[in-house]
Amino acid sequence: MHLTSLKRKLNNQNVRSRFAPSPTGYMHLGHVAHCLYLWGITKSLGGCVVFRIEDHDFQRSNLAYADQIIKDLDWLGFKVDEGYQSCESEDYLQSRQAHIYQETLDRLQEEGLVYPCFCSRKHIRERLKSSQQSYDGYCRNKSCSSQKSALRLKVHSHVTMKYLDAMFGEQVCSVNAGPDDIVLRTKEENFSYNFAVVNDDLKHGINLVVRGVDLMPSTGIQLYLRECMSPQKSSLYFAHHPLIYESNSQVKLSKRNKDQSIKSMQASGLEPEHIIGRAAYKCGLVKENKPQELSDILNLFKI
Repeated sequence: MHLTSLKRKLNNQNVRSRFAPSPTGYMHLGHVAHCLYLWGITKSLGGCVVFRIEDHDFQRSNLAYADQIIKDLDWLGFKVDEGYQSCESEDYLQSRQAHIYQETLDRLQEEGLVYPCFCSRKHIRERLKSSQQSYDGYCRNKSCSSQKSALRLKVHSHVTMKYLDAMFGEQVCSVNAGPDDIVLRTKEENFSYNFAVVNDDLKHGINLVVRGVDLMPSTGIQLYLRECMSPQKSSLYFAHHPLIYESNSQVKLSKRNKDQSIKSMQASGLEPEHIIGRAAYKCGLVKENKPQELSDILNLFKI
């Protein structure tokens, strides 16, 4: 790990990370592995963990799951420093932030950075293929119309974004004009995930994002969005950690696959130490699959 380099870069800043699950199912072992890295890295840097609920998917979200997540975290021993406590915690519910997202969108439109786009991702891929990988800016110069469209953020010609990752060290990624123009709002008038997340992180002062390695490809886009949206140009650091996969496959554990929940594990008689130990083993933090105290696993991150 590169925690010492990260601590040096942060230079005594107040470290703020976030645990931001979507309430579309119960916590499972993959979430516990994520929490081990999140709390371990954040606390090793003297930081706090903000608990936010990302319920942007209105059709699938249910705050009853958020309430159960609170119970699971408490039972396992993960202490949240700030954030969601109940459905009244509006500042930490993504579904209650539409007015903030709209204000940001209006400002970006005033700056001439937003354009209406009628293309699906499939259409963009087809146009790229037909033009031999050179994007032709099909919708970029179109004016607004009464027809419903997505709204995209114009990416300037080839942009290189750099960031420090606590797991992988210094990283460089590219964001390309045209193909990577970022959807801010869909034609159904729903704000996009990346746009909502970056807004939320800026609002909550997040400067450290700990997440699974599968999300690494979106890092450049989120950094570029943050740069366009934040006049302070505040720094953001990452830690992309290993995932837990289903047995003998490269499919990560997920709520959609109805993997065994922490709630059901508790009901079956397992103690927190058994679950902590199993998660730590499966994500590579320890070499033996045996019960572990949470404090012992978090101490592995000390610098």
